[in-house]
Amino acid sequence: MSMFGDYLRNLIDTNKVNIYNIAKQAGLERTAIHKIINNNRIPSDEYVQKLANVLELTPEEHQRLIECFKISKIGEHKYKQRIQIKNLIESIAYIENGASGNNDKNSPPTHPPTHPCFA
Repeated sequence: MSMFGDYLRNLIDTNKVNIYNIAKQAGLERTAIHKIINNNRIPSDEYVQKLANVLELTPEEHQRLIECFKISKIGEHKYKQRIQIKNLIESIAYIENGASGNNDKNSPPTHPPTHPCFA
């Protein structure tokens, strides 16, 4: 399963756009787009940018598309591990700042965030 392909399919369906027109506007192969949304291929970074530009996404949709692409590229398990490591490092930094008397507005992460691609 590819989160990227599933999310791309959702964007295409929601926005009621035609895959042929997307391919034509982006200068991409229609069959390759079909392979991506059917989870048979993970595209290159450049391919994703071309798709995002043609789809005219909101900033939130664009960010989610890119994140789903990253997850699909490295795998969900590895992505979740990296999020946990990031949260651990942030917690350590918070504890160190708190212990040295620095009072910043950030609070320690209490649990790994739920990423929109996992929703």
